[in-house]
Amino acid sequence: MHDLEGRISSCCNAMTRPLGPVVGVDLWRVRLGAAPGDPSPGQRQTIRTRLTSLRQRSQWALRTVLAQYVGCRPSEVPFTVDTLGKPYLAMGKAPAFNLSRSGDRCVIAVSWQHQVGIDVEAIRDLGNVCGLATYLPRHLAKWVEEGSNHDVMTERFLRAWTAVEAYCKAIGVGLRVPPQSAPLVWGAGGPVAAAQMDGTAWRFHEFAPWPGFVSTVALISEGPQPDPRPGHQLLENGSEWFRH
Repeated sequence: MHDLEGRISSCCNAMTRPLGPVVGVDLWRVRLGAAPGDPSPGQRQTIRTRLTSLRQRSQWALRTVLAQYVGCRPSEVPFTVDTLGKPYLAMGKAPAFNLSRSGDRCVIAVSWQHQVGIDVEAIRDLGNVCGLATYLPRHLAKWVEEGSNHDVMTERFLRAWTAVEAYCKAIGVGLRVPPQSAPLVWGAGGPVAAAQMDGTAWRFHEFAPWPGFVSTVALISEGPQPDPRPGHQLLENGSEWFRH
């Protein structure tokens, strides 16, 4: 495990790369701090201003992380996008990566071996969870609705949603397609792909980057991968390997 404590370019703090059984993927967690010139907590600022500031800081955090992999300054990281708008690095040999942010926290997945997608969500009250579950694939929606109470259903929805979004980001479409169409079901230990399409195998790993947050990383590879059957190499949560 590698810890990078302290402020990163005056924008991010508590940047951590945990290592564990997600073979071939580095996972980074970043707690976004206040940048110079940001309004103090006592000053008024619009929601748009705050979100724009956090988005900019998360993008700088991504640049800071990727610069360590490709050997350049953060400002020189050669971003470009494909025809679907998924960002990648415009260079010969480059790692795949993905970022997700929830409030002032973000997580980053980097891999030299796999296409990756990642999503993170703060656990919070969502109101009508059954209504939100209609945006999930049918099997996942049923699993959410079977929760014993509102809090359980809320956490199940957020776990399912991070899996769906990580999957959609890994294949490069994001939420440009209906999330209900994701071929996912909920296995004994977490999300699994219902089918292998075009010989592509999947692995999903859940983890808790901070208390009160849930996150899922989806890995896609054209080569042989472990059989993604329910319960096979899937974790109920990441507490065993995501050590602080």
